[in-house]
Amino acid sequence: MDDSWEAAMLDAWEEGAGAGPARRALLLLALAAPDKAMGELVGLPLGEQNRCLLQLRVRLFGAPLHAVTECPECAIPVEVTLDARELLSPPDPDSGPRGRAEGSGEPSLPLLWEEVEGGRLGFRVPTVGDVLALSEEPGASGVTLLERCLEGEEGRPGTLSGAMVERIAGRMAEADPLAELELALSCPDCGAAWSVPLDLPAYLWSEVDGWARRTLDQLHALALAYGWTEGETLSLPPRRRRAYLERIQDSLRGPGAGPGPWAVPPHGGRA
Repeated sequence: MDDSWEAAMLDAWEEGAGAGPARRALLLLALAAPDKAMGELVGLPLGEQNRCLLQLRVRLFGAPLHAVTECPECAIPVEVTLDARELLSPPDPDSGPRGRAEGSGEPSLPLLWEEVEGGRLGFRVPTVGDVLALSEEPGASGVTLLERCLEGEEGRPGTLSGAMVERIAGRMAEADPLAELELALSCPDCGAAWSVPLDLPAYLWSEVDGWARRTLDQLHALALAYGWTEGETLSLPPRRRRAYLERIQDSLRGPGAGPGPWAVPPHGGRA
């Protein structure tokens, strides 16, 4: 990543501070794919969004993902660590259909079909724009999202049975397997097995939020010590900035004192 990534991250964090989850996901996606226009980003399938965010996460914070959950059987805390790159592994090409966008050879926007009484029902996989639009509709649900992706008269909202909704949702999951990330877990204490969904945009946003707050602490410390502007400080290579912070810390820290709140973690300039 070039030297401007920190400024772009802080801009996105500031813009998303009061925004909802869908808007924050779009801001992160813009960071992950800076070469794409906003119109292209909102047209991406949710699986492509997650793929881009996983790649961004690896570049920014590394591959290991850490979380703590609770065993549903014995209620003990269970620490989870996984490699983000494993989630990026391509699925088995024989595991399900991979529809293509109508009129193109690109697999980015599948057009699928399901047999219904009286004909065939066409539908596509949900996109970033679908989720963003529904985030502004009170009472929107997963079924609302599915209905938004239907084609033709047979797919009018409220006309599908529960069984048909399940069939179409399953086909969508097959066509866009990264759209919903599920983690298979097991309890080291009682051996219980269960799965939990991974809300990748929310997980990554929490990390960006922590990084931004630490970075602002660092910028504040350097501004007080040297009078540098935010732009001047961000233009410094991370290693040199860390060296300045260490010298400030050494000069201010008394005997037995711990590190200041603006200490830089040893990740080569990353959060």
